[in-house]
Amino acid sequence: MKYKNIKGMLHNLYHSFMESLHHLTCGEGRAIDELCNLLDRSEHDLISFDFHNGVSIPGTHSDEVMNLFRAYSDGYVDLLLAHRLKKEKLQYVMFTIRKGKSAYKFKVEALDDRGFSHEYS
Repeated sequence: MKYKNIKGMLHNLYHSFMESLHHLTCGEGRAIDELCNLLDRSEHDLISFDFHNGVSIPGTHSDEVMNLFRAYSDGYVDLLLAHRLKKEKLQYVMFTIRKGKSAYKFKVEALDDRGFSHEYS
């Protein structure tokens, strides 16, 4: 496994998941709007999806949002293989949406088995 490929995988995960969120519908509108509205109504300042471990934080999302996350997660292992990465060498791969003062901030990050953190936003 080449650890240098983690950054490229994060780049591709970020852009492909963001594109999915913009184009897929969830409820009455786009999935990205549903997530931002959910965040606005929440007492939390962020929503995270851990593709590596298959969990969301906080775990209080609508069924439609969780179905979208699960559907996208199905291709996660294929994405790792395409970048010549091994799942067992990563501890987590997290996509996070954070509430900002004037805008939402999006990032994807990973922690490898050596303890190194990798990020793309």
